[in-house]
Amino acid sequence: MKKNNLKGSIILFDATSKSHKKLLQFIEKREKENTLTFVPFHSEIGQVVIQKLNLTKKQLSSIVLLENGQRYTQSTAILKLTRYLKGGWSLATIFLILPKIIRDIVF
Repeated sequence: MKKNNLKGSIILFDATSKSHKKLLQFIEKREKENTLTFVPFHSEIGQVVIQKLNLTKKQLSSIVLLENGQRYTQSTAILKLTRYLKGGWSLATIFLILPKIIRDIVF
């Protein structure tokens, strides 16, 4: 996992969460171009980013995707991450047309 190179898109995650670890392993195995940077919430860099972006506890209950100056959480982050994956996974972005409140309930 790349942790110190903060170029490209950044995934902030809870390193103590088994579901986050499994999701990140899934992403790493299928990532197209190795452009994602993985940063644990509790790392020094993670804490700086969290403070700088004023992320809330609710936002930190999910993986946070930082991409092109924007931050995405919950279902939006997961669906946007599918664009970085090999195969047909990027087709899942079609679900971004659904209202976030509905996607987050399913998430």
